[in-house]
Amino acid sequence: MSLESAYQGLIDSMVQKILCKPTTWPALLAALPGVYPATVHDAALRMRLWDMVLHPDKLGAETETTGTVARLWEDGFLPTPHLLDASWWFADSALDSLLRRICQCGSRGDRVLLLGTPTLLQAAQDRAIPRIFTLVDREAYPLSGSVCERTIQADILLNQCYLADQPAVVVVDPPWYVAETRSFLLMARKNSRRNTRILLSTPPIGTRPGIGRDWTDLLAWCARIGLQLEEYLHSELAYVTPPFEQNAIRAAEVPECPLSWRRGDLAVFACVQDGPCPEPSAPSTPDELWHDVSIGRVRIRIRDGAGDPLATPALDAGVKGDVLPSVSRRDSRLGSVKIWTSGNRVFSTENVPAIRRIAEALAARESPAAIAREHVGTTVDGGRISQVETAARRIEEIVKVEEAELSNWKRRLNEQLVGPAS
Repeated sequence: MSLESAYQGLIDSMVQKILCKPTTWPALLAALPGVYPATVHDAALRMRLWDMVLHPDKLGAETETTGTVARLWEDGFLPTPHLLDASWWFADSALDSLLRRICQCGSRGDRVLLLGTPTLLQAAQDRAIPRIFTLVDREAYPLSGSVCERTIQADILLNQCYLADQPAVVVVDPPWYVAETRSFLLMARKNSRRNTRILLSTPPIGTRPGIGRDWTDLLAWCARIGLQLEEYLHSELAYVTPPFEQNAIRAAEVPECPLSWRRGDLAVFACVQDGPCPEPSAPSTPDELWHDVSIGRVRIRIRDGAGDPLATPALDAGVKGDVLPSVSRRDSRLGSVKIWTSGNRVFSTENVPAIRRIAEALAARESPAAIAREHVGTTVDGGRISQVETAARRIEEIVKVEEAELSNWKRRLNEQLVGPAS
């Protein structure tokens, strides 16, 4: 039996067991931690159990609050998340859980290394946690305070940083793929001493096909580099649905989901060896360059590469409705994507450099036509200028739509600043 068939059978049996009686949509998702809503929806339809799913007029108060993320994003301390960065941020309960464990694993004044967890750094500052934190992340964040010794901007997949002083605790929140998880864990191990605790966010069994096999392989790999599993907690870490995922769920024609439907498991490892890490290097990972252009709070990623300078600078639809109805790297449509927005809109184009220059002109509030003349020459004809202006208007339309979507997302975040009544 293939991994895909085994996975479908697993999800079908889980959905069938839960829907033996009427269940609300939020409760169904909560009972299937890690399973993507579209997968749940498809399984219920396929087994003719969708009529057992109840749909409240409003999702109602959630058990999770998102105050930290809402405040940091609204104040500009966090950039708008983009799927290419695997930007899923912890809900408040996950931040509280991780900070409790950090305090349990060491003493006042200990050093703590955070790999890919900017919101946890700010939560530690808000709660005045008596530890010295260092954050390593691909993004640059204007976060600072008494608990933060420094932030290091680095791509952990490409640059394994070493700290002068080894931490007592390392928190690891990698993209949920094999190579990325190993790269993050390898950096954690290289900066660990005996008895350093490593707190790893890892995907639940229902997240995708092959998770069980991947976890077994990861445990064997961890043993080889001196890490031993001490504790495993299911569904411990709640995440906030980012705008790109909210759009993907909507594009898949799936009912609206609670903002904190996604859950991660928490694995606690102990470093059981002193000295250098036995593993010589990080696993190889794809190295693709995407240029990041921000127009307001909307981010547009443009794939690096040559294009036909004489081709029409147009955004060609990548999928129906422009929004990719998936957040999976396994999606077969990704190979043709050249332009990818923070709202999960994807496009192809024959003239990547021209689209990049147009987007950069809009970001800088400059005339795209003037940019075209600068790069193509003063003799560029009126037809070419018209093509550039058409592309610019199309990008402006996309930005306007996504700004409205971000406002809606912010509203939903703010509705959860106060938790449900006790």
